[in-house]
Amino acid sequence: MFAASCIGIAGIAVILEGMRRISRDYDNFALKQLSAANANRKVPQSTPMKATALQQLIRAILHTITFGLAYILMLLAMYYNGYIIISILLGTGIGKFFCDWLTIGQTAAESVDDCPTACCG
Repeated sequence: MFAASCIGIAGIAVILEGMRRISRDYDNFALKQLSAANANRKVPQSTPMKATALQQLIRAILHTITFGLAYILMLLAMYYNGYIIISILLGTGIGKFFCDWLTIGQTAAESVDDCPTACCG
């Protein structure tokens, strides 16, 4: 049963890395939409454009899920159990490997998060 818990914890860490990638990709998608809309508008370019309410809602939901998963993993690490901590580390490593491939045309600066963990808000 404990082994299944460790596997589940590693799975949560993999999902967390996937959610970080999904959030980053959605932000890039929304920025492209805003850039296209900004290029087509007749108002001076100096006035800022904001995301639509739906885009902002999706961004908020993605952030909430990511933040919640990171917080749950932090609380699990607070058990100070070495096996659980190792499971978290392995899960984040596996998640990073599968969910965050560098692609051609993407600079290294675009592939690095501003925050190393989602728990810094």
